[in-house]
Amino acid sequence: MASETKSELVEELSSQSTKAELVELLGSRLKKDEVSKLLDDESDGTKEELLHKLESLTKDELVRAVESRLTKDEIERAVDAVRAETGDDGDSDGRERSGSARQSSSKSELVEELTSQSTKAELVELLGSRLKKDEISKLLDDESDGTKEELLRKLESRTKDELVQAVESRLTKDEIERAVDAVREDSDADEDQADERSESRQQQSRQQDDDEDDEQDDESQGREQQRRRTTQHVDDTDLDWSAELEWAPPPQPSPAPVTYAGAAPFMPGARVRVDLSGLPTLGIFLGKGASAAGTITAVNAHERTVRVYLDACFDGQKEIFLPPERVTLDR
Repeated sequence: MASETKSELVEELSSQSTKAELVELLGSRLKKDEVSKLLDDESDGTKEELLHKLESLTKDELVRAVESRLTKDEIERAVDAVRAETGDDGDSDGRERSGSARQSSSKSELVEELTSQSTKAELVELLGSRLKKDEISKLLDDESDGTKEELLRKLESRTKDELVQAVESRLTKDEIERAVDAVREDSDADEDQADERSESRQQQSRQQDDDEDDEQDDESQGREQQRRRTTQHVDDTDLDWSAELEWAPPPQPSPAPVTYAGAAPFMPGARVRVDLSGLPTLGIFLGKGASAAGTITAVNAHERTVRVYLDACFDGQKEIFLPPERVTLDR
């Protein structure tokens, strides 16, 4: 290390470092005034804003700035740090892998990942949690005396691209990296919850299938037992008449006849006279006292009707159904 010149150290540092790492190295070694002088920028911006402008320079320009602005000892310590990360053997494959890993965590790529995984409202919330009221007012070019909440509501009217630019310019790399880590954790938690819900639905579906299978098994077993009992009774031809037989249960007794008021029911074959007054015959209602003689052929106590076979034809019919009140014994 002692025999290496400053130019050799700068060359090794350039080959093993990315553009973002060179900007980070200059930001950690130089003061704000030195960075401003390097950029020929006389504005009153913060050091983070100057470093953001420094990223617009090419890698060769950044390498020349490191060589001109940093001492040999500072460059040597930076090279030692790079060697410690890549390993003492210094093989090119290890350097390429280390360089790609550092490149993946650059500020611009972190901002791009945050943009793809965050909504507009989340970007506004991030800016509100990191910036002060004066910084938000300056970002909006708003000189009113509104509260921070009012300024954040105005910030919601900006497009997502404008909010992304504000995040990249106003927040440091560490703040953006912490925000990206939080988004990754939330995404992992959502995936875990989705997996749990999917597993729960699968378990419920399997449980329902098992219940349906059990019901079908029970039904099939019941039918099989019924078939066996039926077959057993059919096949029992040699009966032991001295044993108690498994007869079917006796039928239920017939219900009692329907009670009704009026004359008692008549027996079939009895000669009776029926009252036909008020009944139509050939479209004419018979007058009071109209009657006819006949013989009872049937009595239905449930329907409360008496079937009478008339001696004469009535309205084209010889046999009519009448309530018992219209029937009297023919003396």
